[in-house]
Amino acid sequence: MDKIFDVATSISTPLALGGFLAAVVFWIFRQIIAKDIFPRLTESLGADVIKHIVDRLFILALVATVLGISAYVFVIVIQKDDNSRKQASSSDGVPPGRLLSAAPFRARLDDCTDKTCDVVLRLKGYDSQGRLRYDSKDEFSKWIQGDSRDTRLNTTDTLYFDADQKVHFQLFCGLEGENLRVGEGSDLGWSARFESSTPGVFYWLSCAHDHFKASIGIAVAPATSRINQPEVKDDSSPPQADVQAASRPAVAEPVPTSSRQAASGSFSTGNGDSFVQAAPGVWHELSPQKTDPSFIFEETKRTDTELLLFDKSRSLYLRLPIPTGIAQWRVGDSGSWNYWYAATYHK
Repeated sequence: MDKIFDVATSISTPLALGGFLAAVVFWIFRQIIAKDIFPRLTESLGADVIKHIVDRLFILALVATVLGISAYVFVIVIQKDDNSRKQASSSDGVPPGRLLSAAPFRARLDDCTDKTCDVVLRLKGYDSQGRLRYDSKDEFSKWIQGDSRDTRLNTTDTLYFDADQKVHFQLFCGLEGENLRVGEGSDLGWSARFESSTPGVFYWLSCAHDHFKASIGIAVAPATSRINQPEVKDDSSPPQADVQAASRPAVAEPVPTSSRQAASGSFSTGNGDSFVQAAPGVWHELSPQKTDPSFIFEETKRTDTELLLFDKSRSLYLRLPIPTGIAQWRVGDSGSWNYWYAATYHK
């Protein structure tokens, strides 16, 4: 009897359990029959008893087999799904509950047409829900090309987001007293470098002007708690010196009138520039302060709703809406589209 319990402790699968129970039942029946306590049976009755025993044992074995196979398949499927989840988690490399922070850390003057440049930079930061939380402006006097400076933009204000979210920063630049130009904007999110021995990724957003090109560095790194996150700000009415539309989805606004009379078939934009067709397939971007074109574009596509231009010197594409809307630009064939100024087509 002890040997039977020893065997029972070594059973580890449902199929083995079914076989063990069948053997136990068979052994019990055999012991009962061996007691010789039953009356003598006729050949017919004896055959019926044996037939019933065989039938019951067959049914029991069949049930045990079905249950064993079902349990085996179920375990295989569960293990495969669990392994898939583990592999996916390992490939993503994102720790559960990962929190990230993003904040500007330095300003840099990349180019300057004079010995020194006076530069105005403005940086806006939007949280994962598209709400304005960061908005800071700074002025740099007698800035030398190649020089990096700490700035009021480098405050303790920080944007926070989860690993499956992104925040957006948009840079503007210009001279004091003029409308700021739209620079680069970028969606910042999780990177595998955050899980390395030296976590942290630095992004640079640049903004080009006629007289200079400047950049702001954004540091993104893992965080443990939300500290110094600014409150949501009102972004419905940008300051007068700012652009008419930031580089994120917005409703088209009226274009300010320029000192230059808009020509028929031309476009005017929110910064005061105009786009005039100089020849078939050739467009000039004209600034209010200049008579010569600032940039020359090739017409690549035209529909009833937009005009697509290409500036070969900067590898820059420009979408101008027809009749009115928000112009968009991108660098290269695969770059992401960025919102520029409000634009209107003049028939």
